[in-house]
Amino acid sequence: MNYRLSSATFQVAGAETLTLATASPPAATPLQEELTPGEYTVQLQAGWVLERQMGATFEAVTGATVTSMNPANVTLVRGMITTVGFVITAGVVSVDFAQGGGDDDDGGND
Repeated sequence: MNYRLSSATFQVAGAETLTLATASPPAATPLQEELTPGEYTVQLQAGWVLERQMGATFEAVTGATVTSMNPANVTLVRGMITTVGFVITAGVVSVDFAQGGGDDDDGGND
């Protein structure tokens, strides 16, 4: 099953400060930004919605919570690509957005 985050806003703070937000509807590509190397925190702000693909459309999943560190700490090194992601859990489904997107990890129990 495929999942995505809609209405997601990420506050980035460190050597630079900026806000990243998902498009509406969210794009299939990850949010990307080139930043000055250094220590950063990335916080998923309130108001996001976890959506599950149902055929050709997506529907909101109720009861979803962030179960990973929020804010996430990250060290950026010059010349390296660094991924920051969050784990969202709803019932028995955990979606790890750090591992390339919205595939669930529930042992096949959709």
